[in-house]
Amino acid sequence: MDRKGLIVLIFALLSLLGMNFFASRVLFPPKLIPYTNQPTASKLTTPLAPGTGTETAATLNAPGATAAVSAPVPDNQAARRPEQLLALSNAAVQFVFTSHGGGLHQAALLGHTAFIHSRTSPAGLDTNAVLTLNLNGREPLLAFVNGTSIEGNGDFTLQRLPDGGIRAEKVMPNGLAIIREFRLTTNSFLLNARVRLENRGPSDMALPPLEVSLGTATPMNGHDKGEMIGVDWLDGDKFHNELGWVSMPGMFCMSTSIRESFTGAALDFKWAAVHNQFFALATVPTGPIKPEKITGTRVLMPRPTAALREADRLMQENPVGVATQMLYPANALPRGQALEHTYSIYAGPKDLKTLTGLGHQLERLMGYGWFGIFATPLLLGMKLLHNTFGLGYGFCILLVTILIRAAFWPLMAMSTRSAKKMAEVGPKIKALQEKYKDDPKKQAEKMREVWGESGATPLLGCLPIFVTFPVFIGFFTMLRSAIELRGVPFLWCSDLSAADTLMIIPGLGAIPMIGILGLGLPINILPLLYVGTGLWMNHTMPMSPQMDPVQQKLLRWMPVFFLFLFYNYAAGLMVYWTANNLLTILQNKLTKTSGKKPDGTLPAKEIKVRS
Repeated sequence: MDRKGLIVLIFALLSLLGMNFFASRVLFPPKLIPYTNQPTASKLTTPLAPGTGTETAATLNAPGATAAVSAPVPDNQAARRPEQLLALSNAAVQFVFTSHGGGLHQAALLGHTAFIHSRTSPAGLDTNAVLTLNLNGREPLLAFVNGTSIEGNGDFTLQRLPDGGIRAEKVMPNGLAIIREFRLTTNSFLLNARVRLENRGPSDMALPPLEVSLGTATPMNGHDKGEMIGVDWLDGDKFHNELGWVSMPGMFCMSTSIRESFTGAALDFKWAAVHNQFFALATVPTGPIKPEKITGTRVLMPRPTAALREADRLMQENPVGVATQMLYPANALPRGQALEHTYSIYAGPKDLKTLTGLGHQLERLMGYGWFGIFATPLLLGMKLLHNTFGLGYGFCILLVTILIRAAFWPLMAMSTRSAKKMAEVGPKIKALQEKYKDDPKKQAEKMREVWGESGATPLLGCLPIFVTFPVFIGFFTMLRSAIELRGVPFLWCSDLSAADTLMIIPGLGAIPMIGILGLGLPINILPLLYVGTGLWMNHTMPMSPQMDPVQQKLLRWMPVFFLFLFYNYAAGLMVYWTANNLLTILQNKLTKTSGKKPDGTLPAKEIKVRS
């Protein structure tokens, strides 16, 4: 590589590294959102009197209300009293608690709907239904999964506290009192919780290992395939991610064995979260006692009725979730003493600014991984354009794509010119390979001589791929989980976070990878544009003459293969990839014409090869 190419490469790399620092530290510095943790106690406290439970069901869905309703008693829980539900609400979230298990039953995000309306939405689809976390979860959050040996049938008494909190309490015959208290905080998406085990009996107790529920990672709605359902946890500085293993059929739809469970060690546990593509339910222990393991189990969610499946073919027939729990070791509880755990619970969208403000490195829930150094500034830049100029997010994606291409323009232009020169000296290279086929050392020496005289650099043709690939993956990762795109229209797209389906052709659902069984073939315009521009782009790029003709054809027609992989991807990603292809075509055209003579022919350069 010549000096100019090296300078351009170094400048591009330094620009990428500086972009992350400038965007995340200068334009959008993190601002911690304060909230109060409950104090940790070690002495026995006097329990509060049981609540009357006289609140009406009509007030359950009112913001700021606390309510109680009864639910049918399942056959396998006949010994329990009818289920009592109490709610704590603010403008953003309604936290609902249950007497069956004494934990957080579900969290309804009042500003988000479960379904996004589109052109292909079936008639009667409830697009006003509130998105709810832990909906139909296996256990309430913070309930004991192995509760039978500790809390019997798990029938708690719920009551409203004078300070507005919720208290769930159960006293066992041996004198063990299990108390959970929940309180809202100054952060709308945050809930403080305290779990106390009090020994009110006549003697010391040996507590068994405790399995505390972290809730269930559930689909966003009945159409959600569960590909982004997962469990994340932070153990010290090590981030763990269990994503997508509950429902993925395998590479290229080939059958694979489904994992039923997982277990992970927690040596320095910080937090754990169950989540789907855009929303998370995270639990942060704030006391000194930490769990030692994290486990998850694949669970089947309630299936839609046959009538619902008939009316809406997009409904998943066998929805699944991941029930997750943290394991505490066995402990001794002396008479008259209490063991207490405190938590902060986040229930809300995977929004970078909100999660960063909460601290505890919760922003890692965004799932950027190593590519966060590129994904974070790209997201912040897109939001900056949206907030500053009022642009729709579709146009923000286009503008960010243009800015990225502009930053890499010199490097890409050098690569294109180098590829063109490689094509020009191709016949000479082939002649040398044939002439010195029995002397590899001499052959390599003569080839370097030809490349040096022509100005062609083989490595430069591949270099832009290595430099721009992390940015490409960063943009892909960011757009895949950007809550900002959910439900946002653009041109004919009704939702940038979903495929831009205009219509569905019935009877073609059996087409592998792109059809919908039992429904038909969706007509998605953006993937077709992406493939068309990809084919056009490949035919404007010079191919190495040393490449086998079959390989050249495969490379040129590779976008057709991508059609099957990306056909049902989110429209936001297709907007980026299509725009990137068009900009590459423009650059190839400009680079080719810039070196032509007035008559349109390329200047010839005599290359002499010394024998």
